[in-house]
Amino acid sequence: MGCTTILLSELTKPDAYTIEQFASHGVIFLHNFMDKGWKYGPCLQIIKMRGYKHDCEMRAIEFMDKGLKVGKSA
Repeated sequence: MGCTTILLSELTKPDAYTIEQFASHGVIFLHNFMDKGWKYGPCLQIIKMRGYKHDCEMRAIEFMDKGLKVGKSA
């Protein structure tokens, strides 16, 4: 069909693997992370991306007018 579907859900049990995560090709977590300087900032972490090599490091993100800017490891 040439489309992408995004399912958003809230993680209620961080230690549990849900059926949605199992069935998905990719799982991306969004975090509100505190860095070593005690500053909070949004981060993203790719937990699963079927068919692609990736790291699972948390990366700082910035919401821009034209999209999302992904930075270095948090």
